[in-house]
Amino acid sequence: MDSVFSYVSIAPVEVTAVLTYANNYLPGFLAGEAGVLSDRGFIVAIFLLGVFVFLNFLVIRFVALRTTVADQVMRDYVESLNAVPEAAP
Repeated sequence: MDSVFSYVSIAPVEVTAVLTYANNYLPGFLAGEAGVLSDRGFIVAIFLLGVFVFLNFLVIRFVALRTTVADQVMRDYVESLNAVPEAAP
């Protein structure tokens, strides 16, 4: 359950960080001193949330694929080390 919560909370934190940083250079994403999203900021946040969810999904798939390949390579290597050579006549 904890891992699901962490996966779900990553993209909104990334969007908050990007919009807060971008607001310094492109004002209008945040309204007032409280840092609440403006209308434009809300629309951009929805778009960025979709982008970050998609990118995070791709990265997780990429890491899972690489882990699977590395695991197979390691198994093959260990099997080659454990192979008993035939005795010479």
